[in-house]
Amino acid sequence: MTNHEFIDKIIEAYKQSRSLIYGNGGYQIKRGMSHSSSGKAEDLFSVFIAEKLDSKELEFFVDQGISFRTITQKRAKLFKPDLAILKNDTLTHYFDLKMDLGWNRDLEQYLVAKNDFINKLKESNDVWYKTHIEGKGSIKVSKKLTYQIVVLSGANGNKAAHHRNVDLAASLENVNLYVLTSGGHLNFYTPEEKEKVIFNDNAFDKLISDTKATLL
Repeated sequence: MTNHEFIDKIIEAYKQSRSLIYGNGGYQIKRGMSHSSSGKAEDLFSVFIAEKLDSKELEFFVDQGISFRTITQKRAKLFKPDLAILKNDTLTHYFDLKMDLGWNRDLEQYLVAKNDFINKLKESNDVWYKTHIEGKGSIKVSKKLTYQIVVLSGANGNKAAHHRNVDLAASLENVNLYVLTSGGHLNFYTPEEKEKVIFNDNAFDKLISDTKATLL
């Protein structure tokens, strides 16, 4: 799957989210708000990354809760990556996928908190996940682990804040930020608006390069 094919599928997911899942049954049923596209985007992103890594020994977990406890913690903490990757029972990648920047225009405190969180996670002596099928699985945490936040569209963000956040992420040891497109938003309604979408190829390249490097 190429970068453009990935984004085209995201655009299609936005379009599908505007329709009634089960049709209108012949009645005048109309949907106002769109369904959430984030779940489809997470599934698609997992395939995109899996194809780039192309390894059968890796395990990919979409929206899977992971618990951990440090020596000083009495209660375990739960976090849920949009995509986690495991290699030989070791957590190697922690991705969060954001459709755009509308959820948090000022990322500064958020990114700093995530940087600290990764440090605590690396220090944990008890990390596990639990599924209905496999039950509980104990895992380790790679010392190379970073928090990789992937923003599909930076169209509705403040440019000045965007540059500050990119610089901040670059200065943090455990955080990598990638904004894959800019210009027009991926959730558009006319064909002309697609022409405004700008592919940030450097961000795509860095995403794949960083992701591969973590496995070495």
